[in-house]
Amino acid sequence: MQNTHTLSVIVKFMQTFSVDVVIGALAMGMFAVKWCNVSLPSAWWFILGLAVWIIYTSDHLIDSLNKQEKSSFFRHRLHHRLKAYLRIVTFALIAVTLLLAILYLDKQIILYGICLGLVVALYLLFVAVANRKNSYFFKELFIAVIYVAGIWLAPLVQRFTATDLSTISILLLFILLTVSEGIIVSCYELSEDQSDHFGSFTTQFGATFTKRVALILLITSFVSSLVLAYYTPKAQTIGFLITATMSVILLLLLTFPSFFTKRNSYHLIGEITFWLPAIFWFIPI
Repeated sequence: MQNTHTLSVIVKFMQTFSVDVVIGALAMGMFAVKWCNVSLPSAWWFILGLAVWIIYTSDHLIDSLNKQEKSSFFRHRLHHRLKAYLRIVTFALIAVTLLLAILYLDKQIILYGICLGLVVALYLLFVAVANRKNSYFFKELFIAVIYVAGIWLAPLVQRFTATDLSTISILLLFILLTVSEGIIVSCYELSEDQSDHFGSFTTQFGATFTKRVALILLITSFVSSLVLAYYTPKAQTIGFLITATMSVILLLLLTFPSFFTKRNSYHLIGEITFWLPAIFWFIPI
């Protein structure tokens, strides 16, 4: 029982402070580096992890301003309670991230990174405005595009060959999967979002329509992954089989909500799904 409680505390800490998301980003980073067949400075891994943590923590801090201590979400209540410390840590890590980027990354990567950083800043501004007006702006799609673009930016820039159809396809599949996971979680958290007056895909369009959209996206992802696995070179086949597996796991999350709600594991399973791309790193090609 003690071990189970300890594990539960660790998992809750990881989810509250976005550690699970950072692990998922690093896992996809491993996939992207292997897929693009490039070598990046060791500092890039720290930059990637820190950047993802900064964005998600900033997002949670903005969300926590809405209901503050009365929020239905534990992570928002805790972020509000610790806002002064988290702001200091966030600004300090922004400085560290920028310093590491200037010292170790290629100038072209930094340039594209600045452009993406401006997009992130606009996204956070939209979040703040949307929260104040209780409006919705397809947050799940914004997150998906920024998440995938940020992870793949450096590997794609470092790659010397032109971006082929297979690479474009894998990028679109990861965006589809990220959007799907986001709107599935919004189904699970519908009552909390309604209570806190947060805009989400489900609060905007309803649970039934949201589930239909998620089902279409995941079936599209699964079928496309299998077709691409069959027709692409052997070195890339395992990559598409991984996205097919991710599609199946998210389909299970969509299909059996009572099972995952009862165990309060929907959020963890959703994030662990994005740890699977790390498998590609270890496959000999």
